[in-house]
Amino acid sequence: MKAKFYVRNFNPWGHKYSKGTVTVLTVVNLNGAHLFNRQHRITYPTTIWLSCHERIFNEKTTKNNCKKKRSKICLELVDKVNLKKQINFCLDNVFSHNKNIETASLYLPIKNEISPFIFKSIFEKKNLIISMPVIDIKNKSLNFKKWNQNDKLIKGPMGNLEPLKNKKSIMPQILIVPMLSFDRDLFRLGYGGGYYDKTIYLLKNYFKKEKKFFITIGLAYSSQEIKNIPKETHDMSLDYIITEKEVLSKLH
Repeated sequence: MKAKFYVRNFNPWGHKYSKGTVTVLTVVNLNGAHLFNRQHRITYPTTIWLSCHERIFNEKTTKNNCKKKRSKICLELVDKVNLKKQINFCLDNVFSHNKNIETASLYLPIKNEISPFIFKSIFEKKNLIISMPVIDIKNKSLNFKKWNQNDKLIKGPMGNLEPLKNKKSIMPQILIVPMLSFDRDLFRLGYGGGYYDKTIYLLKNYFKKEKKFFITIGLAYSSQEIKNIPKETHDMSLDYIITEKEVLSKLH
């Protein structure tokens, strides 16, 4: 069995990182070891962080199971009606407490993701500028471009549809977020790239500096809930998660 590792060498010329793969059996021998520097003929104390192979395996298994489960979900008419009611309830609460919201972002659903377009008519009534995400592979985050229903879309780097890159850039104050699954702590499981997590972090910091409102709303089927989402330090919890049965929130 293999485990990923990251090595940080503490030396007078600064920190140097390297990464690779070692067998789990070698981990004990590596911890607390000294790396020999052939160029300077001295050794440096080295700290080695090992990612937990069990957590990586469990997360991958969880994602695969969630993908299979979501692909089979189909809402009945009564569930669709209830979902619309839950969305209205959530947004009534959001807009009643915040009067200066100007922008929002949806997403184009793929692989049986629950559709966010119920939000569209509500946002239009509130005269919000609507945007769609554009994947930024280089920075592993999302940009947002102004979007109208009749706009031409192009295929993105991950096979998703995106607005044209020459469209006006938008900073959405309401971010609607898809997911594979979620838990009661309002953490979500995505596809593993961390694009939404990094984007949420950046948007929170941006709007905090601008002293403007910002909120995240996850959209999911109730059956996508699991007991505990595998978490990493960079994972961001959401402010709301809406299903056809309820609205989860940590704000109100």
